[in-house]
Amino acid sequence: MNLGLDGKTAIVTGGSRGIGQGITRTLTSLGVDVLVWDIDPAAEKNEHHAVEHLLVDVSNEQSVIEGLERSIELVGKIDILVNNAGINGPTVPAEEYSLSDWSRVIDIDLTGVFLCSRALIAHMKHHQSGRIISVASVAGKEGNANACAYSAAKAGVIGLTKSLA
Repeated sequence: MNLGLDGKTAIVTGGSRGIGQGITRTLTSLGVDVLVWDIDPAAEKNEHHAVEHLLVDVSNEQSVIEGLERSIELVGKIDILVNNAGINGPTVPAEEYSLSDWSRVIDIDLTGVFLCSRALIAHMKHHQSGRIISVASVAGKEGNANACAYSAAKAGVIGLTKSLA
């Protein structure tokens, strides 16, 4: 199947395991050169069919900027960004949810999507092409019981993605 992806390049955040690993494998099988951005240093030692694994914390603006600079050094043009990095956080009633847990989930699941998208938009505009794909969840539409931060973050991802489009 030729989808016109041969020779394209992609960044997949959180691409070293789970859904991100599956996205990475699928993209590479379609001829895309994939750079995995992940905070798991062990990921660099694993074979995930990626061109390169970069240690990038999507919730940290400087880390994202440095990750993009290194990615451009490695492959030149970035055609696709897949915002996949995320965590679930605790599964507890809202009144038991700590502010630190709330902040961590929002920072990774929502602010990370914003920071990575914002970093790539200028690059993609300069090249007059590019695609940004953000992984959300039905929890963002319906809400999951005892997952207030995750549900709020994924609702935010849906709204942010619509706004960017």
